[in-house]
Amino acid sequence: MRRARFALFSAALALVAIAPTLAEAQVAIAVSGPRGNVVLRDSVRAIERAGLSATAVEVDDEEASEIAAATGTTTVVLASVSRRGGRWRVGGTIHSADGAEVGTVDAVARGLTGASRSFANELVERLGSVVTPEEPLERRRVVVGEVAGPPNATGRVRSALVSALEARPREIELLGRDVFEGAARDLGVSLETEDGVARTSAEAGVAAYVTGSVSRRGRRWIARFEVRDGSSGRVVGSAEMSGNSPSALASAIQRGAFRDLRDGLAASITPDAPVAPPPVEVAEPEEEEEEEELEDLPDDAGERAYVAFDLGVYAHLFSRKLRYNDDLYRLMRTYTLQLGPAVKFDGRWYPGAHFGAGFYAHIGFEFAYERAFGIDSKRADGETFPTSSRAWLVGLRGRVPFGDHEASLGVGYGLHSFVVEAAGPSQPGREIIPQVPGVTYKFLRIHAEGRFALVAGLRATVRAAWLQLFELGGIESSLWFPRASAGGIEAELLVGYELDAGLEIRLGFDVRRYFYSMNPEVGDPFIAGGALDQYLGYTLGIAYRY
Repeated sequence: MRRARFALFSAALALVAIAPTLAEAQVAIAVSGPRGNVVLRDSVRAIERAGLSATAVEVDDEEASEIAAATGTTTVVLASVSRRGGRWRVGGTIHSADGAEVGTVDAVARGLTGASRSFANELVERLGSVVTPEEPLERRRVVVGEVAGPPNATGRVRSALVSALEARPREIELLGRDVFEGAARDLGVSLETEDGVARTSAEAGVAAYVTGSVSRRGRRWIARFEVRDGSSGRVVGSAEMSGNSPSALASAIQRGAFRDLRDGLAASITPDAPVAPPPVEVAEPEEEEEEEELEDLPDDAGERAYVAFDLGVYAHLFSRKLRYNDDLYRLMRTYTLQLGPAVKFDGRWYPGAHFGAGFYAHIGFEFAYERAFGIDSKRADGETFPTSSRAWLVGLRGRVPFGDHEASLGVGYGLHSFVVEAAGPSQPGREIIPQVPGVTYKFLRIHAEGRFALVAGLRATVRAAWLQLFELGGIESSLWFPRASAGGIEAELLVGYELDAGLEIRLGFDVRRYFYSMNPEVGDPFIAGGALDQYLGYTLGIAYRY
């Protein structure tokens, strides 16, 4: 244990020592072999923590020099994973932009996790001695303007961007947003136009004006930034960053915003500076293509475009009413449960979402289980009858994301039972039979669902389902209604509030109705035209979305 702690402490000191040297360098990394995505993820994270820009590339037959030319990077790492004799080995070579080998890295451990992390730490140490940092920027005045988007994320994103730029005092002088916007008001211009930005920048001596926006795509929070040149007001640079939550996004921005915006800041010109050739706009399409290639990798450095798991646990209160119509001889007893407690679990799993964002990422499985407790039934004369209720469901579902919203269709097989049992051993003068038929519904469930993004982290889910019943349980036995048939419907409204780390608090209301046609004939023990078995539920719980 002491050795492990010492190793971790030494690795942390090494990262701190080399971070300034590594500033702004670019590295491309490719990993081949079994479970290479794990090594790629750990290596990219370690490289970025050290202040480098890491680009993951798919392994092919290209030479290191070809990879460097295609990605615009200064250093290329080619690694491979193998397993032999119960031990994992990760080895790699470091190449300069011209393809020359400038270093090697090798790590061996019993577990893949240990080998991967050892390789990542050693790789960062070696990069510190072979990567040449870029020249620092000439100091310029910059303003961070408005960041548009959901209120629960924009504040964090803007603060993270400001912190990232404040960490570069030798290159960046930040001017307050209120001062810049006040100058625009005094000039009577709009910062939404190029001319307005240029005139205000000339007044305030600003070289670059940075704005941004925040949005969601599936489970990922996306931040987009634009750098506007102070001398012309035109966009001269942009960057896009993402995270699994607002806090994760803010952390990513603090680590990498300056690196990603550096080219745009370098192209900006202070209005009173000597006239220089007009800046060249950053070719955004190439950046987008590069990002899409990264998303298609088996593991996107720990991030995924869409939710793969949705697991929930709930406290559920429910009521029941069983009523008959056309009860010819008035022999049927109605049943009412005012309110009973239950515990409920449900979940969805989309296996393909672990590996990409294609069609396969939206085909998944679902399950649900519910069990009541403490719901013994009591007759008017005080007799108590043991009562049980449970339900479960397994099925398949497909979803269609649109913007921040999601629609889905599903089919599944399930069971729902509610049984009132005899009160105990038979005794003279004591009626122990509850005179309420038990029900055990077995059904095919066909459902539709919509999940909608509202405001400030609120999400509303609406569900509706048809239940095609195969069995009804005791109520269709020869003792009650042997020719009974029935159908069922379900509906639910669920409102959730998203927290960080994938957690969501949920509050809901649901209704389930079974409607009967008894189809009686002469000689049947009871005569009734139909019945309605209705359940109302109230849910409070927490879910984890990953």
